[in-house]
Amino acid sequence: MNKRDLLLLVLISAFVLGSRIACMESAPLLYDSGNFFLAADDYNISQDRPHLPGYFLHVQSIKFFRLFMEPMHANVAPSIVWQVLGCALLYMLARRYADERTSLFIALFVATNPFVWFFGCTSEVYSFDLFFSCMLIVLASKRQTLLVTPVLMAIALGVRQSSPILLLPLYFWLWISFTRHKAIPLQSIVLSHIAALIVLCLWLFPMIQSCGGIQEYLSLFHTHNPMMKSTIAQNITVMTSYAMYALPALAILYGYVFYTSGIAVVVRSFPDSRLLGSIGFWFLIPVAFFAIEFYGKGYFLLSFAALPLLVTHRVKTVPTFVLSGLITLQVLLFLFTPIITSTADIWVSSEHSHSTSVSKALLRVRSVYAPVFSEVQYLNSAHTFADSVLQNNNKRYILVDPTYPISSRALQARHPAQTFVTLLVRENGQLQFHHNRDIYIGGSLRNVLDSGIVLTTHDFTARYSNGLLKTIQQSQNLCACVALQSDSTSLLYKTLFVH
Repeated sequence: MNKRDLLLLVLISAFVLGSRIACMESAPLLYDSGNFFLAADDYNISQDRPHLPGYFLHVQSIKFFRLFMEPMHANVAPSIVWQVLGCALLYMLARRYADERTSLFIALFVATNPFVWFFGCTSEVYSFDLFFSCMLIVLASKRQTLLVTPVLMAIALGVRQSSPILLLPLYFWLWISFTRHKAIPLQSIVLSHIAALIVLCLWLFPMIQSCGGIQEYLSLFHTHNPMMKSTIAQNITVMTSYAMYALPALAILYGYVFYTSGIAVVVRSFPDSRLLGSIGFWFLIPVAFFAIEFYGKGYFLLSFAALPLLVTHRVKTVPTFVLSGLITLQVLLFLFTPIITSTADIWVSSEHSHSTSVSKALLRVRSVYAPVFSEVQYLNSAHTFADSVLQNNNKRYILVDPTYPISSRALQARHPAQTFVTLLVRENGQLQFHHNRDIYIGGSLRNVLDSGIVLTTHDFTARYSNGLLKTIQQSQNLCACVALQSDSTSLLYKTLFVH
């Protein structure tokens, strides 16, 4: 690393920092981010503060940032920091095999990717995966730093437990492939793993103790497991939906490189067989798990950086104007792609929906699975609208309609004194009440409608309410309603949404 490299690292970091701050959420937008916010107030896994498996160190990082900034900003600060560090590490990694121009492109290519950018300006935990996966590869290149990787794995388990587990085959590969050519004293290996065990215990014991012990913690997986059952087809559909935004520029890059160089040349000329093997473990195993078991939101950030690294050594053959065009394409895609806000059809059960399965899938791609700036703006506007509704509210309950873009948990983080109610469509229509920092199940939907306001969308009321909801406030597609007939409205909701 020379002075020019350091300057480019500063510029990359400044770009990532500025772009994420400029586009970041104004309040927790999704259910998970609401959990993290409330967990920083009062950590309690049994009340989904946060949800399983616990995210202990992630919550501690939010508490740390609260020492320097207001809570809403502290909630998203870890995402921004992880992406700044992740993109800087990616430049350093690419620099080992390519020149400054190529390495700068690889870092900016990932930084401007809409999928990466979106999760860098929202208060989810997925940005850590970008940092963690790149850091693991960087540290594994030298003996002294390879000995630090066990501690990195122990820390990662405290931030996002699934990520180091999915990269465990990569971890073993990095150790085996290194020690095959360079001996490492057994004493050093043992000591590094003992240090990792100590670090693991430092956060694991307090987290388990907060639940009342190991048995109580494990029992929560039977009663509070957040993982939903999904089929391989459903997982691939969600992955494909996000890929529509994450992969277009990458597909063009791959197409150019493979067309001009040939696939065989690209593979044979790869400069480091150990890195090539690492990319295989880094990408194939997590993606296979996501497809077979479960995929949601930003999971792919764990493996995304592996894709441009696969052709790093051939990017030097790509003209600068093509590389600049690909980055520009991604920036334009993120900043200016409009989303569809009329999404009632995708939430209503299939037998009652006005749309076909194909049109609903396309609608999801243009709405809830669109990792673009207009989605952040829409979700932020939903918070602003809820603020205005609650400003003069004297109702006991706020029913958050399944079509409303902000979850009850996210609204609860912003308005702890208000009781928000969610209709649990996958659990036989039970109601989930959110008040202060607590969650409880029970109550009657009719009673909620009798003494509450419904946060919903104009699209839903116009298409499906059959005149049973009266709009009292509206802003574009967002609206607040009251039920004209609570019995009939309760039946309508259960008919349309409960699975």
